[in-house]
Amino acid sequence: MNDNEGTAMNGGSTANDSPTNNNEGYEGPAQQQEMDLNVYEDDDDETLHRKLIAAKIARKRAEEDHKLLSNRIALLKQEE
Repeated sequence: MNDNEGTAMNGGSTANDSPTNNNEGYEGPAQQQEMDLNVYEDDDDETLHRKLIAAKIARKRAEEDHKLLSNRIALLKQEE
């Protein structure tokens, strides 16, 4: 993996990135980069750390999406 592929998926950043708005850590769909989260023997510590952070962010986003969808379904059922 080269240096350009090191950006973590779903909110990761490189050392040169600095959020300038109140949505710190949020990247829109056009800014997201997909990262291979599989662990390989030749991964160095920095790559493993980036993959761990990317996996944590992806899990948190999935849990938030689940909660939002559950709430939306509950509201739709109340309307019926």
